[in-house]
Amino acid sequence: VLRGVSDDPPDPNDFREYIGLEVALYRKMQRPGYFAFLIDPRAQRDQGIFIIFSKTVRENGQWKLKLDPEGPSRLTITDCNDEACAARVPLGLVEAGPDRNKMDLLDKFLSSNHLLVLYMKGGRAYRTMVILSSFQKEYKRVMESEMAQPPPNK
Repeated sequence: VLRGVSDDPPDPNDFREYIGLEVALYRKMQRPGYFAFLIDPRAQRDQGIFIIFSKTVRENGQWKLKLDPEGPSRLTITDCNDEACAARVPLGLVEAGPDRNKMDLLDKFLSSNHLLVLYMKGGRAYRTMVILSSFQKEYKRVMESEMAQPPPNK
């Protein structure tokens, strides 16, 4: 997903300006082995990646964005290369800490409407909101088709 404007328009031709997500699924466990959030390799590594989930709710006849009441969580950037910096979360389970909440990312991805991502680069905050319906649809398809079948014999 191309990152948000954040007072500095993104360059859609620069792959570093995209935010990515990798999810490794373990067939035996029937759940993710890890989630990896991928951001610009020029990001400030010491700041980490902030995430928060939200839902769209109807209040007084209007649609509103309701942020997760537990607040944002800061994920530690675990590695960087020329293409991206990554925050990997083994098993998709975020441990509680002073700047993060204990959570099961799979549950949040499947029960929320949006993921909001923030990282710092050059002292500036870069924000993006990702609609999770595509993830939810693809996760369901993979679980019903590829994960339900035994692996091919070699």
